[in-house]
Amino acid sequence: FFFGIKMAWLVRVAVVLLLATCSQAGLMAFNGEHTETGINEDPEVYLVEVYSKMCGSCQEFAPTWTKFVEKFDGKFKFVGVNIDDKKGMAYAQKIGAMDQGGIPSVMMFKGGTPVPVVSGDVVSPKELSKRVKDQVKKLQKNSAGMYLKSEPHSDL
Repeated sequence: FFFGIKMAWLVRVAVVLLLATCSQAGLMAFNGEHTETGINEDPEVYLVEVYSKMCGSCQEFAPTWTKFVEKFDGKFKFVGVNIDDKKGMAYAQKIGAMDQGGIPSVMMFKGGTPVPVVSGDVVSPKELSKRVKDQVKKLQKNSAGMYLKSEPHSDL
């Protein structure tokens, strides 16, 4: 009897924690070294948003980012880096997101190499799609061996 109650309680806690960390389908919260290792070693394309909950421009950009993540979930891997957190701030500084023009900032990663997409701008969903598409084309043409398998992002 007690085992069943404890197990049900543990399942509920796990579901609540999962929903809290994955509040948006497809978007991973930056959690330090584990996420950084994934971004650097995974051959997939990552889009990393650097933001602060206290930033007005970031709050204004949030609906655009949310729509973009929902539309292209599965085509890219998405990570949110909150600079209000010490680990988030350290990572943002490490990748140069704070040097580009402020926040909100979106950086594209392929094989650990950061490429700025948005730096301190509040852009429309259409402009965000255009900028990402431009960077994907550059990645495909990169002679250093970083390329995408095909043109999976033609609907950007």
